[in-house]
Formats: sequence, structure tokens, C-alpha cells
Amino acid sequence: DALSQIDLPELQKIVEIRKCYKLKDTYLDSFLREQVNGYIHPILNLHTAQTFRPSTSNPNLANIPKRQKWMMQTCRQALYPRPGHQLLEVDFGALEVMIAYCYHKDPNMYKYLTEPDADMHGDMAHQIFMLDDYDQQIKQAGGLKKIPELKYLRDATKNSFVFPQFYGDYYFKNAASFCRWVGLPQDKWKKGQGVALPGGDTVSTYLIKQGIKSFDSFAEHMKKIEQDFWGRRFAVYQQWKEEWVEAYQKRGYFDMLTGFRCKGVMKKNQVINYPIQGSAFHCLLWCFIRIDEIAREEGWDSRLVNQIYDSMVLDVHPDELQHVAWTINYVTTVELPRAWPWIIIPLEIEADLCPVDGSWAEKESWELPKAV
Repeated sequence: DALSQIDLPELQKIVEIRKCYKLKDTYLDSFLREQVNGYIHPILNLHTAQTFRPSTSNPNLANIPKRQKWMMQTCRQALYPRPGHQLLEVDFGALEVMIAYCYHKDPNMYKYLTEPDADMHGDMAHQIFMLDDYDQQIKQAGGLKKIPELKYLRDATKNSFVFPQFYGDYYFKNAASFCRWVGLPQDKWKKGQGVALPGGDTVSTYLIKQGIKSFDSFAEHMKKIEQDFWGRRFAVYQQWKEEWVEAYQKRGYFDMLTGFRCKGVMKKNQVINYPIQGSAFHCLLWCFIRIDEIAREEGWDSRLVNQIYDSMVLDVHPDELQHVAWTINYVTTVELPRAWPWIIIPLEIEADLCPVDGSWAEKESWELPKAV
């Protein structure tokens, strides 16, 4: 990432060459090395991560690069289902955020997670970039997501501020990340720099109009945003973090909602993140085991073939697709909350489907049948 920020053509060519070598040596070669008669059997470890999260090895299919889309597509083009089948990937929507709510129970977070029109990332982008001048345009379009130039700011906010803050990052690093996203230097700004906004302004021109003329002043602005984020917007969440860390410091351990205990020397961010990450994976694992039980009982030809973070990947026979998808939806959104009453927020899942005999690179969004 650091090298990519340096404007030196020769260096960028070297970076691209290194990416190609990594693609071949780390990913594609491991597929060839680990396959047996054309099939890959990755190891899904349950005993190596201190957080109780999963890890994958031989090969690590969870580590396929995502930031470089061409690298991701190249890797996924090498992965196919059994002949006559198709790959179905089912992903919990914002699972760790949902599980975090089950710990801290912040009412403002509940509204953001359950109200259809609520948009946490959009609200934060509006606050950070002071988008009052665009309010009428946003209203007419139906939200930030509907305006490409402003959606870009929303995406930057999601990835550079909201999620990093939840995982313990701080304002100065957020400000630097924002600058990389929107194309601004980390020094004094000039008009005409950065991504374009509706009406002809660039992001630097617009922020200069709002009184923010350099990276340093933007960082100070982000400091105030961070204070408001935890002091007002998510004050209950902040109180939980403080009480949770204090309890760990007294006992030297903490227990997850799923019953597992983490102990030993941990940093503050680890104490806050481990229970959320571990409990979220246990939700996925519970569903994985339950779906596999049903598949065996009913004699499915379809198979669970992989797990990646908050998603399950299945090799599905087309004749079973609707039944398999309905079963997954029912297990994840109905059976799981019944089994674990501490899940006090509705869970949602999303799906991507590949064509019959198509590679994993060909997946497209697909609507799951309702679990009623």
C-alpha cells in the first residue's frame, strides 16, 4: 500500500510484477499442489485462532486477494464445482456488527441495523464531509447510495472510519486512509484535487470552502468526529467497551456469549474484538454443522465445500437449489436464534450464485427463497 502511493512509474511496474509473482506462487501454485484428481480439500482449522475464529490452510482459500479485483477473479476462475453443479455462496449480512449489538445493546445501533431507511455509513459521510449543500439533491435521489460521486464518499467512510473505529482504530489513521481513498495529499491542499463531486467541485475544493484546507486540519476535524461518534452517537456501545475491559483487567479473562473463555495477556482492542469475532464465527459454525446434518439425513447430492469468514460455500445440484437455499435461510434466520436466545436482533443472509459448470469468478447476486 505504501509503495502504491509513490508516483514513480518504474516502481509501479515493479509492484505489478510482484503482484503477478504472488498470484502465481502463493495462490495458483498452491491450488495445483494441493489438488488430488482435480479436487481441492482445504483444511478448516478450529483450534489455531486465539479469537476462536476459523483459519484455512492447504490451501488458504480465505486469503484470496480482494482489493485487487483482477487477482481475485484470476484465482476464482481456477475453482469450479463438480460437473453439472453450481456454486452457491451464502453470507451473513454484517454478522459481527449484529453480534456486537448482542453484547453492548446500544439502542442507536439497533435502529441502524433494523430500520430499512437507516444508513449509518451515509450519515457519517454526511457529517464528515459536511454535505449540507447537497441535501436537496440527496433527498431527490433517495439517499447517498443513489449518487455515484457521493456514494464514493460513503464507501470511503465505511472502510476508512466506521469499521476501523469498531475494531479500535483512531482518528489520525482514519484521516490518512480517507486521503488515500479520495485522492488527497497528506499536506496542504489545493483546489481541484481529489475525486469529483456533483456540480463540478472536487473534494478538495469543497472541503476548502468548508474551512478545511490541509491534511492537518482534516485530522483535527476527524478527532472531533471520533469524539462525537463515541460520546453521542454510540455512547452505550462506548460504555460497554469500558466496562468490558475493566472486568477483564480484574479477572484476567472473559466469557463469550457462546460459552467459550478467553484468558491471558491481551491488548484493549483484543479484549473488545475477540468476543465479537469468536461468537460471530460460532454462529456460522453452528449453522454449518446443522445444515450438514440435514444434508446427510435427506441424502442431498449437494455438499458444503468451504467456509470463508462469514460465508458458506456449497456445491449444489440444480434440481436441489431451491430446497437447499430455503433450508439454509431457515437454519440461519430461524433455528439459530431459537437455539441461542442471546441473539436478540434479526439475522439476515445474502447469496451469490454461479451458473451450472461455471467458475467461482462468475457468481452474481441471487435472491434466496423466504424462510416461512
